[in-house]
Amino acid sequence: DVGLGQLRNTEAEVDEMTRTLEVLKPNLVKAAKETEELIATITKESADAAATRASVSVEEAACNAKADECKAIRDECELGLQEALPALEMAAKAVQSINKKELGEIRALTAPSEKIKKVMEAVCVCLEEAPKRVVNPNGGGTLH
Repeated sequence: DVGLGQLRNTEAEVDEMTRTLEVLKPNLVKAAKETEELIATITKESADAAATRASVSVEEAACNAKADECKAIRDECELGLQEALPALEMAAKAVQSINKKELGEIRALTAPSEKIKKVMEAVCVCLEEAPKRVVNPNGGGTLH
């Protein structure tokens, strides 16, 4: 009798669990469907992210190559600048040491020598002015 009562209680509990399961079944089906959709979305987004990652990797490599090229150019320019700065400083000191008398002597020349023309062109470069042709006030053509 006790065993039969136990079986009836168990049967009642199983029936209750079956009804509860039937009530929850639509929720479980819905949750399973949402999970599948979420997995599909994650899979697609993962594939998109991998493609983007590959694209960014290619762009990064190109940018790094360009940066290396720019650094090489900058280093080359820095080296050239380091070589040119002493000459510029010497030229600036030489320009500053020209006195009014020497400048007057240069102006008084009717036809300056090629050396003087070259020096004056260098002075113009140091002063960042383009050399100009002017009419010789003493006659005899133009001066550079």
